[in-house]
Amino acid sequence: MKILMVLDANDGRGMYRHGYILAKELAILKHKVSIVYIDPEESVSHEDNVKVYKICGFVQKFGFLYAQSNVRHHAPVPDGVVVKKLEGIIEAEQPDLIHVHGWVLYSVAKLKSKFKVPLITTLHDYGYFCPTKTLLRDNRHLCEQHSLNGCLNCGKKFYGVAKDLLTLYGVRTHHNLLNSSVDKYIAVSSYVKQRYVSAGFPEEKITVIPNFYNPAEMAQGTNDHVNELPEDFILYVGEFTPFKGVDILAEAFSGIKTKTKLVLMGRPKYAGLRKDNIIVFENPPRKLVVTAFKKCRFVVIPSIWADPCPTVAFEAMACGKAIVASNIGGLQDIVKNNKTGILVEPGDKGKLADVIELSLNKGDYSEKFINNFFKKHFSLKKVVASINDYYQLA
Repeated sequence: MKILMVLDANDGRGMYRHGYILAKELAILKHKVSIVYIDPEESVSHEDNVKVYKICGFVQKFGFLYAQSNVRHHAPVPDGVVVKKLEGIIEAEQPDLIHVHGWVLYSVAKLKSKFKVPLITTLHDYGYFCPTKTLLRDNRHLCEQHSLNGCLNCGKKFYGVAKDLLTLYGVRTHHNLLNSSVDKYIAVSSYVKQRYVSAGFPEEKITVIPNFYNPAEMAQGTNDHVNELPEDFILYVGEFTPFKGVDILAEAFSGIKTKTKLVLMGRPKYAGLRKDNIIVFENPPRKLVVTAFKKCRFVVIPSIWADPCPTVAFEAMACGKAIVASNIGGLQDIVKNNKTGILVEPGDKGKLADVIELSLNKGDYSEKFINNFFKKHFSLKKVVASINDYYQLA
């Protein structure tokens, strides 16, 4: 099968990284795969039997519009320049299937009527109906209603007035274009599917296939870093921001009488988290993070926001570690109560403290069971095979 993988800008993270790794794995399965992604410096190259196109659209020519001038994402509206360049690539590659990740879908969708190639889109976040992609209000509260005024006010704080208006316009006015062009959607969790259906996307077109994680990435830890960590600790890895619930975790843990430490690893600097029984590592090296996953008692993910499919949970499970997590977003699919961890209502400091204390005193989880559960449902090999099977139905 000839597959065209279309990605947004290369920010080296989640969505782009998922699509790029998926393309390489599909090539190993003997598919002929080409990648297209948005980049201000255009080129064509070959990497590991995969042809890579970098294309620049109209908006990407204006670097001042972007916080990072070298990472210039597609806007949530069709870009005539991108459409024209994609048209040439599709004519040259003659793909049997196109798989899109991100807002570049708005340009790909404009070509559906001409080429009639099966079009699949992965729903990595909430960006096709939420202008900020996060479902968060004021970076703290889960958004349940998408009123025009609410989205305007939220986006203004997130983007500024001009970009907010463009983003809101694009997201609000192109539902019909997407739903008439996309043949199948892949939601990375049941929660993501639920929210898209509630937003008016056709349920029959959406199938849940989670993100994948390669456990080989957890092989970087070494004993060289053991002395930097306490002897007995539980672990949080992520951003030190309110929507991640890290402040709630710090307050909850401070009320527990235990000799076990809480280790927080992430960014940016946040001195307010430092307390007697809490150890903070700001921007730790990757090898130290991996070592911490392997050495900790269990991992805590206290998110307030509905993280669609958090990688940190896969990292924990790949090491056989149980997870105490918020009962929200993709965590609901990943954490199985009393088997791979315990789910707690998000923002409930008291309940979180109770569950952490219970897990410290009586938690008895099988690392082998957790690791096998991960391999069965979320490993790179398993998920790529599921996506490959899904392609046959397109």
